Amino acid sequence: MPALLLFHSNLLAGGYKSVIIKLIMDKKVILIIIGVVAALLIVFFYSGKFFRPSDFSNQISGQIKGVNNGIIVVEGLIKSSKPGSNRSEKKTIEFKATPDTIFKKTEFTLPKGTKPGEPFVPIANETQGNVSDLSVGVRIIRLQSKENLFKTDKATATEINYAIYKLF
Repeated sequence: MPALLLFHSNLLAGGYKSVIIKLIMDKKVILIIIGVVAALLIVFFYSGKFFRPSDFSNQISGQIKGVNNGIIVVEGLIKSSKPGSNRSEKKTIEFKATPDTIFKKTEFTLPKGTKPGEPFVPIANETQGNVSDLSVGVRIIRLQSKENLFKTDKATATEINYAIYKLF
């Protein structure tokens, strides 16, 4: 308050230079100005982070690294579902299989009459799968969850599409 009164009295007397110098010298005013500038900088730099939608993905594709008591460990690639985002991340995540988890098995087999050494296109047959089909090394085509997989290492699987190869 004394700085404000000093400012007002000097302003009426026409001493602009002395008012500015005395305001600059007042430690309280300096601390307030520094605090306001710091707060504005913090708001400026972090506001974009809060208002910009972050990347989201609830799908992973990869390979099973472990299965134990309904917990499936998958190492794979997560890609952002956000339009225009190229973010992808290799990650290992533990998924819990529940009674509500949907299992879809795609079996790839050789076409009849295929000779060794000849190129071929495997026959794909999709059927309902089961957790008992899953073992280390099984290829996960797509595993879905409700959680954002960029932000967690443990999630609940809602649907698991996996591949079984019977080519030889």
